[in-house]
Amino acid sequence: MSRVANNLIKEKIDNIDFLDVNPYLFYYFFPENEENTTNIKIDKSKSLRRFNSNFNIFTVLKEIQKRKEYILKLLESDCYQITQIKAKLIQNAIPGIGIESPYETGIRLHHIYGFPFIPSSEVKGSVFSYCKTFLNRDENDQQIIKILSSVIFFDAYPTLPLNGKLFKVDIVTPHYQPYYSGKNFYPGDWFSPNPLPFLTIRKGNEFIFHIASKDLNNLNTVTDWLKEVLQEVGIGAKTMIGFGHFKVIDE
Repeated sequence: MSRVANNLIKEKIDNIDFLDVNPYLFYYFFPENEENTTNIKIDKSKSLRRFNSNFNIFTVLKEIQKRKEYILKLLESDCYQITQIKAKLIQNAIPGIGIESPYETGIRLHHIYGFPFIPSSEVKGSVFSYCKTFLNRDENDQQIIKILSSVIFFDAYPTLPLNGKLFKVDIVTPHYQPYYSGKNFYPGDWFSPNPLPFLTIRKGNEFIFHIASKDLNNLNTVTDWLKEVLQEVGIGAKTMIGFGHFKVIDE
């Protein structure tokens, strides 16, 4: 992209109303660029700060929740049992960190509505992984497969954000980047730290998880597993160091 075209886009972006912009498109396709450089280069820190300061509350969440409640009522009328779990993040979360993005690290944002969410496939996958790792069950265990196949998992959406804030910019600082990238055989204290900012869902925000089944025993079993996943294992990236862990506050 030429510098003239880049400046025209920047001028348009500076004058838009952020409430009218899909955050997904803005995050992945319109990052802030460094100024006064010969080659256009993304300014990660500035882009993430701008994003975090503008996209705070998504009123569309209320309408999405209403539609989801309508779907759940339809299932209940068809003899399905529903479990709802409300859980609060006790540490920042980064679902979808591996998604390709201009910032090297991604985050899962709804491509239509823009708010962060945890897809049903990731919820189910986390429960299945929990069964293999913590219950010592084989991935081909027919009992586990039968139980999970009898349950419907739903996308988990955030409730209205804490103090109007859904996101937080976090930083990870590799100290031995040449060693990690294979350019050096051993780490050295003389390597320069390399701070890398990335976007997270701010701790304190609450998510609502729903699962449904016509088999009440299986539903109760999977509900217990999901609560263990949320509180003991976490969902998303970097869960081993605390990211993506929840506290169940209502069922």
